[in-house]
Amino acid sequence: MFASLARMVTGHPWRVIALWVVASVAIVVFSPSIGSVTNANSASFLPTHYQSVQAQAALAKDFPKQSGNTDLLVVQRADGAPLTAADQQEVTKFATDLSHAGIKGVTGTLTSSALLSPNGKAQLVNVTLQGQPGEVAVNNTVKAIRALGVGTPARTSARVVSILSPQSSSTSARLTHITPHA
Repeated sequence: MFASLARMVTGHPWRVIALWVVASVAIVVFSPSIGSVTNANSASFLPTHYQSVQAQAALAKDFPKQSGNTDLLVVQRADGAPLTAADQQEVTKFATDLSHAGIKGVTGTLTSSALLSPNGKAQLVNVTLQGQPGEVAVNNTVKAIRALGVGTPARTSARVVSILSPQSSSTSARLTHITPHA
């Protein structure tokens, strides 16, 4: 059988090449797009009897605003000095303003002195987003936050220097620098 296959392939190489080209084109044309068969939500692959899946469903049902994704804004002074009490008050005001900025998908913000770094040079603003990491709506919300010109909260030398966003394919976070305003 292999001898006859070898004779056919070596006897008619252009027909074999043409057959492979036709097969390749057919596979590309009739295959589904990668986006239609992949899912960034790793929980969707788990059976519904798993406790973690049941817990996530209960959380989403009973606490819809709390279930979802969070992003962190890191705020620090442009000169690298520790944040003053006035800076910290402005960061709190900035977080409140961001919460009420009307950005679709932002369900709340949180910051406090407990989120101040031990050396006092940075403070976190936790932004709660509606949806799960990797969802298009969540990614659009993060883009909207960045497009706000997030940089300098009013009347302070503090500035947002980065946004920590969970990667859609991983539970780790990546640091994305944004250009702060002068």
